[in-house]
Amino acid sequence: MKITPFIILLTLSSIFTTSYGQNPTRYTSFKDALTTTNEVVWLDLNKENLVDFEKQIIKLTKIKVLFLTNCELTTLPKGIEKLNTLELLKLSKNALTSLPMNLKNLDHIDVINLRENQFKKLPEVILQWPKLREIDLGYNLELQLPKVITTLTKVKKLDKLVLDGNKIQRLPENIKNLNTLQEFSLANNPNLDLPYTFKIIAQMKSLSILDLKYNNLQSVPAEIALAKNLKGLVLDKNPELHMAEVVKNIDQSESLKVLLLRNNEFTSLPKDLKGFSKLEVLELSNNHFSEEEQARIKTALPNTKVIF
Repeated sequence: MKITPFIILLTLSSIFTTSYGQNPTRYTSFKDALTTTNEVVWLDLNKENLVDFEKQIIKLTKIKVLFLTNCELTTLPKGIEKLNTLELLKLSKNALTSLPMNLKNLDHIDVINLRENQFKKLPEVILQWPKLREIDLGYNLELQLPKVITTLTKVKKLDKLVLDGNKIQRLPENIKNLNTLQEFSLANNPNLDLPYTFKIIAQMKSLSILDLKYNNLQSVPAEIALAKNLKGLVLDKNPELHMAEVVKNIDQSESLKVLLLRNNEFTSLPKDLKGFSKLEVLELSNNHFSEEEQARIKTALPNTKVIF
């Protein structure tokens, strides 16, 4: 699929519109799910609703999306291994350290969210899921990243990886072997070595979107010019950015088309915006620009879609 600026913007909008349907109904209890006349696709349970899970879940034969978040789980409830229609499994905010091999038959899973757990290594069972394309491992603070990346290289269709909040300072060199990765999130890793990061991602030929929000950034390094395939960059929630330097270094990128600078408390941008002239989309929403400044920015960037 060709990655266009429009697709990048949609990807970064976090809209829950997928193959699961346009805004599917979310059921939050077995009682509601089992009494509806509608086809139940999305089930979102809290810990109070896990009673008789194995007995109840087998009655829902077309579940595609299952959320078990903040349920204090150390192991998964029995019955999940029977959900052979499951496509998205969200297990964030638990205390999991592994996943059982009896999940190997869930071969329709394409998204797994393991955010805010206690994983040190990646569960080997994920290698049994041929459609898997997206993994969120954010906020697993004991993650042994080089070993995790070695396992991830065996995920043949991986196109999105989230490593937010893992206190990463320097990416392991073997991350360049994630040949199919298109979108990479490194949000809230404020000690990240950015020049080295851009040198590494320059070797990732499929990578087109990089998310660096919440990183206390002051600038974007000149090494961004090395990332020849990077098309979308997220710099949201970095209010200390020195924008004159950002504009200067963004100008060195020949590939970047979409730049997100949302929620940065900006009231103005530098007078000279020529460095942004190659952008097709500049997202500046949730800042504090006056109407006069908005008009000036749009006039300075006539060929860029500027969003306030």
